[in-house]
Amino acid sequence: MDIKVQSCVSEGVYADLCEIASANECFSKLKNTTVMVTGADGFVGRLLTAALLLRNDLFGDGIRAAAKVRSREDAEKKFGRLCGRDDLTIISDGFVRANAKDGYMLINGQKAKIVGRICMDQTMLDVTGLDYIEQGDEVIVFG
Repeated sequence: MDIKVQSCVSEGVYADLCEIASANECFSKLKNTTVMVTGADGFVGRLLTAALLLRNDLFGDGIRAAAKVRSREDAEKKFGRLCGRDDLTIISDGFVRANAKDGYMLINGQKAKIVGRICMDQTMLDVTGLDYIEQGDEVIVFG
């Protein structure tokens, strides 16, 4: 990997990440796996993701980090050059929370209003009064 964690963070953060990444009892079990970090655009999630990448830099662990974020644009700013690494994938395919206010989805061609808050890629729909709704029915999010 051409882009090393050390070149993308401050000296103090790098020292902390080294300490975290050196916790062999935790991270050694993740060798050659893919780890999804939810909330990776937050402080703790971003540092955990960076620690996984640092394991690869220091120990060649072959860990692939899948960073689940709310906004790809914001995550790319926060992760910076680390986004160019082959062992990091940014996942931001969740439904935008702002769409919940007056939004709806289609179930069997019937409008179902979005209710509650949208959280990443999960939401609730009000199916009251809709005909023939069953578990497993296809839901159209974007028509």
